[in-house]
Amino acid sequence: MIVEVGVPYTGWPVRRGIDYAFGSDFFSDQLIKDLEIWARDFNRLFNEIAGWPSEELRKRHHEQGEALAERVRAELGPGYDVQMVAL
Repeated sequence: MIVEVGVPYTGWPVRRGIDYAFGSDFFSDQLIKDLEIWARDFNRLFNEIAGWPSEELRKRHHEQGEALAERVRAELGPGYDVQMVAL
């Protein structure tokens, strides 16, 4: 089962297929908080036309996303294919 950790312009950043609220009811409070901060940072920093303000910010966001995807994977356990998708 594929689970994506991504950066929506609004809403929860973890989804399974069309379930855009997946995991929000059983992840740890700290993981939920960190995912929400990561998504808000994307919305604050990324511009649809201009892109990222700098390559450094893009790279840092991507690295944070990879780390969050690992945490999602760990909390979900086996049976899930967790993929990070970000700009």
